[in-house]
Amino acid sequence: MSLIEKEKIFDLWFAAATKEQIRKSILALETQGKATSVIFANAHVVVESTWDKGFQKTLQDASLIVPDGVPIAWVLQNIGRGEAQRYSGPDLMTDIFKETSGKKHFFLGSTPETLEKMKIKLTGLNAQFYSPPFAASFSEEEKKKQMQMVSDFAADFIWVGLGAPKQEKHVLEMAGRAGARGVWLAVGAAFDFIAGNKPRAPHWMQNVGMEWAYRMASDPKRLAKRYLSTNPVFMKLALQEVIRRKIG
Repeated sequence: MSLIEKEKIFDLWFAAATKEQIRKSILALETQGKATSVIFANAHVVVESTWDKGFQKTLQDASLIVPDGVPIAWVLQNIGRGEAQRYSGPDLMTDIFKETSGKKHFFLGSTPETLEKMKIKLTGLNAQFYSPPFAASFSEEEKKKQMQMVSDFAADFIWVGLGAPKQEKHVLEMAGRAGARGVWLAVGAAFDFIAGNKPRAPHWMQNVGMEWAYRMASDPKRLAKRYLSTNPVFMKLALQEVIRRKIG
């Protein structure tokens, strides 16, 4: 594994690095000869991990945790990691696609309709797509089916979009089972963005840490409760983290 600086905040080891360093580290993971896992953690994931210590323990086993949220990058920067940058799942996917000619990509998640749209957008990519049955948790038979599909395709990168925290738990479990190869990445809403189902926030909103507000406004029925319940908690946790580190 390529060396990358990490910093422990919220009891999780985050990549404290530039986008380029993070991308190179993920590309290096693919050459390790063993399955690895990458989590893109935003404020919602951090709060869920503080509420559910079992989930937190699962995340601690990830090969790499990337700051997928400007507020997390701000925390890192304010405790002395000025180089730390936010790198969202959708942005990383687009960048990886450009640098992995000849590699195989497996997309696991979402609906058949969304995956069909993705196939059109990703024409030319050596890819396979699978929409699993909708369920709170997958049966052992379903997990074995997914693993067999990934193995038969000999996938190099396995992109998982199932929603948090389900996708993070699934990525960690499947990477633990996968054996010799494959980078498993939990990328959340990236499938919908690539398919064109949902627009991304303007760049200025992304840069100032307000992408969550744009997403909530575009899908309030599904996201309002999440953001309104977790964002205040994250703000408190972030303030406590910075104060603790500065006076510690």
